[in-house]
Amino acid sequence: MAKVILALAESSGVRRRGSAIRRVHGWLHSLGEKPSGQIRYVLEKSGLTSREEEIATYIRQGLSNREIARQLTVSQRTVEGHVYRIFAKLGVTNRNELQLCY
Repeated sequence: MAKVILALAESSGVRRRGSAIRRVHGWLHSLGEKPSGQIRYVLEKSGLTSREEEIATYIRQGLSNREIARQLTVSQRTVEGHVYRIFAKLGVTNRNELQLCY
């Protein structure tokens, strides 16, 4: 599996590696398989803080930044900052890609 990811990534860049991991995870998901090995490790050890994990959960539930801010009683701008860091850490570019990570 790691060789497939490295072949897809074509470089050591975080975004490209994240994209390759998401692609392989998407294939596994479409086959009804659970992620394992390096994909599972990367998804579990993404380095998200507990607050980022909480916000990622809300995003996966379909909540907007404004709705998340209301739930957490923080500003919408604070949520936007967390979302930016979540996307960067997971190597995703939008909310739909985030759905594939879990």
